[in-house]
Amino acid sequence: MRSARLRLHCRGFTLLEILVALAIVSVVLASLVQLAAQASHNAGYLERKTLAHWVAMNRMAELQATRAHLPTGRKQGTETLAGIEWTWRRSVKPTPDRQVVQVEFVVGQGDEPSLAVLTGFFPSAR
Repeated sequence: MRSARLRLHCRGFTLLEILVALAIVSVVLASLVQLAAQASHNAGYLERKTLAHWVAMNRMAELQATRAHLPTGRKQGTETLAGIEWTWRRSVKPTPDRQVVQVEFVVGQGDEPSLAVLTGFFPSAR
């Protein structure tokens, strides 16, 4: 008689308990999918940002290698790196020291016009 009573109390989960467990599992899985999507988006953004920085460093290194004297003003252009067309803008501004100018490159792509900004200092054109 006692074992029959124990069997009645140990039948398993109720339908309500299973539904609650499934609801919890579905919320957790949805959160994990969203987290994976965000991580993938961030990886792509960081790759674009890194490549844009390389473009800026390449433009700055070219100025250093040519030892060009830079007049103040703005200039823009495009460059291809890693099969991607990048746009860059260079601005040359005077500094308090008349013999030095500040050079700033802003590099972007499409709807992200300023993925990287790099600043350097060079001898002025005077």
